[in-house]
Amino acid sequence: MDSSSPRVNSALLPKCNGKNVRLVGKVLAVNPGSGEALFEACDQGQVTVHMIPGSPVSEATGKIVEVLGRVQPNLSIQEAGSTVFEKGWDPTAYNKMVTAAMEHDALFGWWK
Repeated sequence: MDSSSPRVNSALLPKCNGKNVRLVGKVLAVNPGSGEALFEACDQGQVTVHMIPGSPVSEATGKIVEVLGRVQPNLSIQEAGSTVFEKGWDPTAYNKMVTAAMEHDALFGWWK
């Protein structure tokens, strides 16, 4: 997987179609039958994640997870890997950081 992976919220997914991204959000629901999980991103938008086999997301309902994956044409994310976070995540502060990174691309170089 490409090492360049901007941190995104749900509103930025259309700019990232086909690209690798990092999305942090709360796992709202997991459907083991379809291999999908529904996330609430830091901007309160909902995003579907297609889990890989054995993903820790499958047992993380109600927890905060960072997903690394590729944005699909329907704006879902195909997971390549994920990390379950412990306590202390502030979605409002995280969303401000994501937005600032996009607005100050010269510092990050992700939005070319």
